Amino acid sequence: MDLSRFIAQARRNVKRCGLEGEPMKPLQVELPDKPAAELAALVQAGWFTSESEVVRPALTEYVQHHRYALLEQFQREDIAWALQQQSPDA
Repeated sequence: MDLSRFIAQARRNVKRCGLEGEPMKPLQVELPDKPAAELAALVQAGWFTSESEVVRPALTEYVQHHRYALLEQFQREDIAWALQQQSPDA
């Protein structure tokens, strides 16, 4: 996918995800140098107004696409924890 199509898709995702006008919670994220530099270059080139404009829809889309796998993983971890908490007398 070329850069202009990627950017157009990212902007559509912001609107589709319902992120515009929503209350926002500040979040600090640490990225490896290479992706951080790529984000900064896109913003500096004027493709996006901020790094947040790129990160918000990407994170939202990731969670939406992986929601069930994440829920299953959390449930398995909760079950494993509960099994470890059982007393040996039970």
